[in-house]
Amino acid sequence: MTLDRGCCSTETGCMAPPYVCPPTIGVTPPSPPSSPYLDPLQPAQCQKGFTKLGGRCVIDPVFHTCARSANGSVMSSASGADFDTFLNPKLKCCMGEYDGTFIGGAHYKFDCIENVKSYPDFDQLWDKSDLDVNGGAPYAVTLSGFASKPVTGFYALESGNLRRCGEFSEFAANGPIQPYRVDGPQTVVQQNKVGEGVKVPVGSPIPIPTGAGFSSIRSKVLGQGKRIPETVQEMRRCPVLVRAAMLINCKPSSSSNPNTYVDNTASTDKVRCISGASVQFQIQLRQVYEITGQATLKTVDTLVNSGAQGTLSIEQILKTRVDQ
Repeated sequence: MTLDRGCCSTETGCMAPPYVCPPTIGVTPPSPPSSPYLDPLQPAQCQKGFTKLGGRCVIDPVFHTCARSANGSVMSSASGADFDTFLNPKLKCCMGEYDGTFIGGAHYKFDCIENVKSYPDFDQLWDKSDLDVNGGAPYAVTLSGFASKPVTGFYALESGNLRRCGEFSEFAANGPIQPYRVDGPQTVVQQNKVGEGVKVPVGSPIPIPTGAGFSSIRSKVLGQGKRIPETVQEMRRCPVLVRAAMLINCKPSSSSNPNTYVDNTASTDKVRCISGASVQFQIQLRQVYEITGQATLKTVDTLVNSGAQGTLSIEQILKTRVDQ
């Protein structure tokens, strides 16, 4: 029989979905598989990483965890030392390339987990992550711009310009980041300074992600000597925080699209795919440390202010500085 696109054989494997061989004269074409996750080389069995249950192929989430090292039976988008050095694990899991074919019996990892839903504000997106059983990859990300120059992090306000404070990182926090109002050093006669100043908590603490993925990232940035501002002097010098988080979409699941798996029995992490169909980044720029006697930068939140989505110009944002 001539091999054609969509044909399967034990010698050559399958070319592409829907894995149906062209009929030969006098032979009835095979019926479509009862589950799109059946092994194309062994139609009575599920692909590796799936278990047959009630005639369906049910996923084993641990097998498909993004951080799980690759082996001979899995085409992994993230594995081993390469994964361990990556600061944005969820992005890596969802940006894997695939060509839509099974090769030599190797099977794909459904390690990209959709997280698109309605979030009331940026904080409630930024502090979330995949379940630990699925790698615990946080939705929070670090972003870089031109020439790999970091964009997210703490910033100083200097003569109407923003300058990134490279010694600090939002991922270095070991608990919620508390906003403060900071006062300058107190002076007495002859301009003698008395102490470095005072900081007073204002507003609710900013939650940070939890789980294995964030802990791994935090260990990396701490190993680089990063931290968050702690003293009044540091807060006055670098009062602005820029954070980013991502929303992942998978393509709709169907019998003709076996590259997306929907687990309707799960309360969270329901939709998985081999590679994300779209990635949307949300950004918040916020002055977390108010300085007495100075104008406070207006918060820009692309999740709340949908009109702010698109290109983010820090210089343009500076022009919107207002007292709050």
